[in-house]
Amino acid sequence: MGVAPESNALVCGDESGKIHAVIPPSDKSSSSKRTVRVLDAGDDGHFGMITGLSTRVPPKNGGHLARGFLRGASGLVLSCGVDWTTKLWAPAYSNKPILSFVCHSYDYMCDVQWSPTHPSLFATAAGNGTLGFWNLASSLDEPLSGSKGIPIKEASGGSCSDAGVLNKISWSADGRSLAVADSDRLHVLGLSEDVTRPKGDEETKMMNHLKSRGFLDEE
Repeated sequence: MGVAPESNALVCGDESGKIHAVIPPSDKSSSSKRTVRVLDAGDDGHFGMITGLSTRVPPKNGGHLARGFLRGASGLVLSCGVDWTTKLWAPAYSNKPILSFVCHSYDYMCDVQWSPTHPSLFATAAGNGTLGFWNLASSLDEPLSGSKGIPIKEASGGSCSDAGVLNKISWSADGRSLAVADSDRLHVLGLSEDVTRPKGDEETKMMNHLKSRGFLDEE
């Protein structure tokens, strides 16, 4: 489950691969009930249980709401599931995912989380014990962490052969560390500033990439 910024809409994934958006009434003084919108993407959605959802942190200057979600970068939602994929959604624009990332090893994707401080960076946790990093301002096709990902047990001093399923990940508030849980341990990784520090207007670069590839309409 995740909470969308600004509108307090809830996004919940189910075992069949659908995402449900629970949207509060636009008029806070109204007695009308919340509405439920299903992001039913058909063949473009997840096949099987959704294991992770992540929404962006609220922007400082607000934004324009459409169908319960912000337009622009702050309204983007990430999901992952047992079908080996991580998907990028823009619920203010469409009920379908706009981009899909496939795990190179065809393992379950167990969690995905946006960075709280970097506008185009997110991390993924895979069932084969590897961590992935994506910067959508740099590339929509290639992860920063390479095609095979980062084996967490090996990175933290263990044997690569001992790698287990990575269950959950969580960023620190300053976006410089990442807590990673596997089957029996919690790992805390310090990340390089080259990865975590924004180097310019990454949010605009990311949106320009998405629009130039036809994944999003022009404003």
